[in-house]
Amino acid sequence: MFRFVSFSMSGPFWSPMFFWLLSGYLAKLSYGHAVVGTVQQPAAEIVVVAFGSPVTVGLGALSRSTVVWEMAVADLAQKYGDALNISYIFVPAVTCLAVCEKGEDVLSGWYYTLQRPGRVLVFLNNGADLATPGGYRSRYPSLPDCNANDISLYMLSAQWNVLAVNRYTGLISPDNRREVNLTSIEIDRTILPTTLSLGFLRTPSYVRLCQNLLTMYNWTSMFILLDKGSVPINTFVASALAERLNNSGRVTFVLRTVLSNANTTFRDNLIELRSFSRILFFFGHAAKLRQLLVTASSMNMTNGQYVYVAMEALPNFIGYGKMSWRYSDKNDQVARMAFRSLLVLQPDISSFKTTNSSFRLANEFRSRSMASVNINYTNADHPSEIVITTYDAVMLLGKVLHEAWRSQEDLTDSRNLIQRFLNQTFDMDSESIFIDSNGVRADNLVVAHYNSLTDQREPFLLQPANAADELNVIRSLEDWPSLKWPPSSSPGCEDGDADKCRVAGLKTSEIWNSTAGRGG
Repeated sequence: MFRFVSFSMSGPFWSPMFFWLLSGYLAKLSYGHAVVGTVQQPAAEIVVVAFGSPVTVGLGALSRSTVVWEMAVADLAQKYGDALNISYIFVPAVTCLAVCEKGEDVLSGWYYTLQRPGRVLVFLNNGADLATPGGYRSRYPSLPDCNANDISLYMLSAQWNVLAVNRYTGLISPDNRREVNLTSIEIDRTILPTTLSLGFLRTPSYVRLCQNLLTMYNWTSMFILLDKGSVPINTFVASALAERLNNSGRVTFVLRTVLSNANTTFRDNLIELRSFSRILFFFGHAAKLRQLLVTASSMNMTNGQYVYVAMEALPNFIGYGKMSWRYSDKNDQVARMAFRSLLVLQPDISSFKTTNSSFRLANEFRSRSMASVNINYTNADHPSEIVITTYDAVMLLGKVLHEAWRSQEDLTDSRNLIQRFLNQTFDMDSESIFIDSNGVRADNLVVAHYNSLTDQREPFLLQPANAADELNVIRSLEDWPSLKWPPSSSPGCEDGDADKCRVAGLKTSEIWNSTAGRGG
């Protein structure tokens, strides 16, 4: 059985009478029984509480996710209806009291209203930042920034022994400024024993991939170029990478930031790169990356001596741009040859299986979005990978709850229940999901190279989901502009030129603290 309840921020739902009526409604619902072995066992009562600010935008917007969550909960009810009686509630609750206008904005109020003996509560959240365009910051500029993904929420769920699932962005540290890897010392299972982070776009995974790439080829100097005008994940990864490198001290680097426009050529940045390193990590829009490579070609910097590394966390997503040499303009052929010097960090898209289920999900998401929010999403607006992983996060939850129910475990004990997720690979209809020892989803990531001979981007290195410290060769790198692969990271170092290798004597902190850049 499936029940859906949604509450708008505009209604008078803050009153005690409202909470009392809601509690009474849920209390009067009837529940069935099922036979497990020879024992008749009552169905478990599951209330999935999706929360967050509905005014956020982008891939993390609740207007997008709630459509998929409703689809998933309905499918769970159909699949496990004899065992799990599921109610789905969407509430406009956030975690920051400073921005709460009414009582229903406080998540703890919903917990104390909904909890009762035997009832299994699950909090489901995107983790979208409230300080985004259209968010609380624009409406109330005098209020402090607030993030619906603040770690404080997950610490509350631990006190309540309630499962909390983050679906989109990963977890945010208490200062609300940077993403935290759950494998770090700052967050561990002793602090967040009831939290699952099932986001597909994970900053720590890409930071680790960058580090593994540097280690594999013994690159000890690098240039990080961040375009601040691009999507947020570029800033997250660039900043986190710089912090990791600064702490490790093994790699000497420069971090430059630009705010590019139509006239930006990146020439000044390339001049600086030439005197410092041969490895450039670019975090920005794909069209700007193409311009960077075209300019590099004009400076004879795409001859195989330089390596350009970029990231595409979602294929064909409009927010990232078109990562291709082919723009049907005068620079196409120059860009095509320049792309031979490019490595791309990306998900292993072969992990996603094209099935009837995946087609159904994508089509149903679009039709429901059109009906509910009057938006016609294309795959470029909202990639199918996000639809699938959002859906599978809920389906995985139901799968584990059903297994625990069949084993006659206490489903209200989330500290024990979460052990069923850890260090496990789950085969879903459209993908396999690996959850690590900290309850964090990890995906296979690859490093790919553009081969002009085949006109294809070919993965040649794999970072396995279940072994994030490994980078495995899965094929040889072909069509590199020169015969020598990999090139040295520091100009002249392979020739023993001490003057050209002077960068090796600089301290990382000296370069890290010099971050002001020019676009050229």
